[in-house]
Amino acid sequence: MHRQRFRRVFRACVSTAAECLLLGWLVYGNVMFFSSESIGCSITTPMLTYFMLAVLIIGYVHFLVYVCLIFIVLAVLFLRYKLKRRKLNNSVHILRNLTKTTYGQLPSPKGDDKECIICWAEYAESDEVVKLGCNAKHFFHTACIESWIKKGNNSCPMCREPVDRNFE
Repeated sequence: MHRQRFRRVFRACVSTAAECLLLGWLVYGNVMFFSSESIGCSITTPMLTYFMLAVLIIGYVHFLVYVCLIFIVLAVLFLRYKLKRRKLNNSVHILRNLTKTTYGQLPSPKGDDKECIICWAEYAESDEVVKLGCNAKHFFHTACIESWIKKGNNSCPMCREPVDRNFE
């Protein structure tokens, strides 16, 4: 297990070092190709000049792919962050609309639901619970459902119906 991890890290380090060397070689090639001293070289050895230009273009394309990948990864991370912030902001509004009651005040057909499915603790008659609108039997300890919603969830832990349809 540790040997495989070491190999992966070693390969990543070697690949990164190779890419850095290629980038350095590309910069050095640019300096050599576009320097004032290389002007006479293009006249005496045109094939070498074309070959060098082709290698530089391939190098540009190679590193352009990396730049595009970096921008894509940054865009995905930004969008995920934005989505998470929106979910957390919506949770504040959802929490305001929850109706709280005590377990003892629930209508008599409580069924077999003697424990909260989030924390697995049995209900006491004085426990404060939140009954969701999806089903009359879907109720939870207030602290449990609030922590569930604060994590960005807008769904019933049992049936996955939205707690508040305004924030689907």
